[in-house]
Amino acid sequence: MEQMAQFWADRGRETAEAEIQVDPDDLDAVRAHSNTAEALGNLAIAEIEAGKTDAALDHIEAAMRLYVEAGNVLGQARCQGNLAQLHAHLKAWDAAIAAQRRSVALREEVGDGEELLQAEANLAAYLLEADQAEEALETAGLAMRRAPAGSAAWSYAVAGRVVALAALRLGRLSEGRQAIPAAIAALHVQRRPECEVLIDELRAMAVQIDQVLAEASPLIELGPSATARMAASRADRDPTAAGRSLQAAAAEPGWSDVERATFLGEAGNHLFQGGAVDAALALYRASAEAYAAIKHPMAWHARSVLANSLLSSGDGPGAQAALAEILERCPVIKVRINALTSQAKLVLIHQADDKAALAGVRDQMLAEWIKPSYDPESIGRMGLMLCQIQAAIDGLEPAKATLARAKALLVSCNSDVLPAVTHIEAALAQSEARDETPVIL
Repeated sequence: MEQMAQFWADRGRETAEAEIQVDPDDLDAVRAHSNTAEALGNLAIAEIEAGKTDAALDHIEAAMRLYVEAGNVLGQARCQGNLAQLHAHLKAWDAAIAAQRRSVALREEVGDGEELLQAEANLAAYLLEADQAEEALETAGLAMRRAPAGSAAWSYAVAGRVVALAALRLGRLSEGRQAIPAAIAALHVQRRPECEVLIDELRAMAVQIDQVLAEASPLIELGPSATARMAASRADRDPTAAGRSLQAAAAEPGWSDVERATFLGEAGNHLFQGGAVDAALALYRASAEAYAAIKHPMAWHARSVLANSLLSSGDGPGAQAALAEILERCPVIKVRINALTSQAKLVLIHQADDKAALAGVRDQMLAEWIKPSYDPESIGRMGLMLCQIQAAIDGLEPAKATLARAKALLVSCNSDVLPAVTHIEAALAQSEARDETPVIL
């Protein structure tokens, strides 16, 4: 559980007054009310880590009341997750599982795929701690199948680790072995100090399983798909080799449509990391099409991965076409916000002198910027790009105001892009001193 506790750590914020009355029709008041509840929830997390469980419970309950009054379902889900973390800290696994189930149910109601993956991964970890290996395996497997193509999320790594451990406890060696490469790949991109320990643990587990399977009866048949994933694990330090192995696995029969789509995305992620850009883009397209063919909610996330990869590879027209489709049709707010951010970057790179183009993307971003959001990370990242657009056409004062709000949002979620805020602040200050239009990116 130490790794799970670390997942929730370091997110504390200053607490705020809890007793606030809110008019549901006043969006600004509702947003402020929810932010207060978030502060209480973050305080509770810090108190859990400090062992102050009574105080943590009081603050979780206070945050829950505020979220209920504000009609913030995702906030309620997070409170239930915090409550589950509190019970897990006390090793009260049945209570932790019950609270986490409520968290999962609320996130399903909201329909946020990324947070649902996180909630299900945590539930699977609690089930494993409670020696409910069968359900832990099922829940963690479901979480991994929900993940976007090429997922590198910490929660995806947690789910993969649970699948491996639960399958081993149940004697389902090949099933546990297949989960290890994806978990290792997700851990490689994290910045958490415990990741190397977990990677070593998974590698040792893989070696142990390989030895058992090698010595087992010939009646044990791994099949070509499992063999390909085992090869990918052995090649996990060679992204191109791992990507090719996963691509071969995706072509084998026996996988569900969701698993095949996910394999294609994972293979693309490895190949892109290894520099095989064209091959990676082809796999990202195939993954997005495979998700779309079965009307899976991860289709839009997969399209977003493709669009950003096209942008990173320098294919401006391709990226613009992919982003236009997302902005025109995508119902997932988070994906739309990320697409707006990418579109703004594209305009700044290729149309920096076109004031009309800059104004158009600015107005699109501002329309989202004024709306309440449950995702400060995405809105904060969008703000970093919006302030650069504003600096180019509106002047420094609007840009600095936007940057200040973006910084507050990113600080609230301990974003890993906070160094970019410092860079942009310095660039704006330098431009102001020189009385010139800044070029930041």
